[in-house]
Amino acid sequence: MILREVQPGEKPTEMALRMLRATLTHGSVSALSLVSHAAPLEELIRTLTSGQLMLPQPDSRGARIGTGHVWQLLQHDGEWRAQRVLDGGVLL
Repeated sequence: MILREVQPGEKPTEMALRMLRATLTHGSVSALSLVSHAAPLEELIRTLTSGQLMLPQPDSRGARIGTGHVWQLLQHDGEWRAQRVLDGGVLL
């Protein structure tokens, strides 16, 4: 795995997300369990999946990931996929 230096004009947060994605994509991690507030999780999931995810409509606070929502992230063929786990269910 090669992690490049900061790119011209790249913000620190962009670099951190790029490095996290590279580490997770090329590492041995195949599943994640994340607990946080809505906005950080949404950004992380969006970044890991390269924007390829379906989010519900924003709630009254503007959050797309609601209180107590559980999301599953799985890596398959070097790509991360995300899906919300509905109450009482575990996806694999």
